[in-house]
Amino acid sequence: MILNAFVLGTSGSMPLPRRNLSSILLRRGADEILFDCGEGLQIGLRLASVSWKKIKVVCISHSHADHVTGLPGLVMLSSQVNRDEPLIIICPAVVRDFLESTRATLGMYVNFKIEYVILDELEKKPVIYHNKEKEYVIKAFQGVHSRKVWGFSFEEYDRPGKFDIEKATALKIPKGPYWAQLQQGNTITVEGKVYRPEEVLGPSRRGRKIVYITDTRPAQVFLEKMHDADMVFIEGMFKKEHAETAKEKFHLTGVEAAEMLLKSGGVDRAGLIHFSPRYTQAEIEMIEKEAQQVFPKLTCCRDRQSFKIDNKN
Repeated sequence: MILNAFVLGTSGSMPLPRRNLSSILLRRGADEILFDCGEGLQIGLRLASVSWKKIKVVCISHSHADHVTGLPGLVMLSSQVNRDEPLIIICPAVVRDFLESTRATLGMYVNFKIEYVILDELEKKPVIYHNKEKEYVIKAFQGVHSRKVWGFSFEEYDRPGKFDIEKATALKIPKGPYWAQLQQGNTITVEGKVYRPEEVLGPSRRGRKIVYITDTRPAQVFLEKMHDADMVFIEGMFKKEHAETAKEKFHLTGVEAAEMLLKSGGVDRAGLIHFSPRYTQAEIEMIEKEAQQVFPKLTCCRDRQSFKIDNKN
């Protein structure tokens, strides 16, 4: 299954002419999952040539305006088509209240169901969503900010190993549905004889893991959550010389993000996002150079950039 990540924006605090507010969209097959939804999200979608029609889940990290004010527009846009499935919004309670009060005040027409998963109510429950086919889960964990903030991880379940046609043929297992059942990891019975998947499958294939972290100070919990990730999107809002400002405002420098990536172990790639609007592109490149001295497999993301997420193994 192809898994892509689209960078819809990389700015923090306010959108800029060439830099939208930070947001990442994951596309796995027919499913799209959006992380944060600030002002101007629809522009980011258009510029990245990404359809909004397949967005199934929206994950909101916290209630600051630069992460939530695009929600009414997204809901309004989604009402322009006949949507069969509900839109699942994973968010703090105050974000639900914001969207519902906006709907009521503006009399917004919404022709589909919105299902909320309220993070405040699930603080001790790490798994907050899994798709119907049980192919992946979304987990949440708390960061350290001026108000409650959550990071998210998208994690696929491990898949059965590669099907060995020669072994299946040698065992005289009939082709067709029986092979399909074994490929899915199920035991079958053919004419009274039992065949187990391990007889025809190779080692299980590890699922992919993508982590999204923004608006936080360093925290021990991130080391565990980022461990062994195939891709991490993490804020690097400030240059190293502005470390005190980052501390005062509960944000990260690029170097601090890189230090956590290094300590977590096993991270294959990382992209920095959520840059201070004070910085030019040249200064963002300085953030990248500083951070790469600590964690070389890191880049500063650009708006409209996309990543194909392969299993690092």
